[in-house]
Amino acid sequence: MNDEIIIREYNSGDELDWLDLHASVMVDSYAWWIVIHKKPVYKNDVVDLVACHNEKIVGFTVGEVNSDMSKNKDVFVWDFGVHRNYRGNNIGRMMIKHLHKIMNEKYGLNKSIWYSQDPDSIKYYEHIGMKEIGRHWQLTLKPTKEQKEF
Repeated sequence: MNDEIIIREYNSGDELDWLDLHASVMVDSYAWWIVIHKKPVYKNDVVDLVACHNEKIVGFTVGEVNSDMSKNKDVFVWDFGVHRNYRGNNIGRMMIKHLHKIMNEKYGLNKSIWYSQDPDSIKYYEHIGMKEIGRHWQLTLKPTKEQKEF
C-alpha cells in the first residue's frame, strides 16, 4: 500500500476532508476533547501535510515552526493522525519523515516536539524512534457566569 500513498502539502480545498478525518481520528484518541469546525490557523509558518490514498485524505500532520509551545528552534506538532482503517501501513512514519525533511530543507531545523497524553500515541512515537523530552499539564475549566457573559 505504501507505493499508493502520496504525501503532499495541505491546500485550502482539503479543509472539509481534513476536518472529517480529524473528527474520525479524535474518536480513537485522548489527544482532542472537542470536534473542531474550522481548521486552525497558526501564528508562525507551518509544515502542513496530508497523506492520500486514491485521492482520499487518510492522514495529516501539522507542525508549527518556532511555536510558543516550544522553547528552542524546533517544530511543534499540533496535529497528527491516520484514519483507523489505514493504520499499520507506515503512513504515520512516512508523514513524520516527510515533515522532518521539509523542515530541515526549508528552515534548517532537525527536531520536532509534541504533547500527547494518549498511551497508545506515546507507544507509537516510541515505536518510530522518537523520545519524550518533557510533559506539561493541560486543564479544562468551567467558566463562571461572568466569564460566559463576557
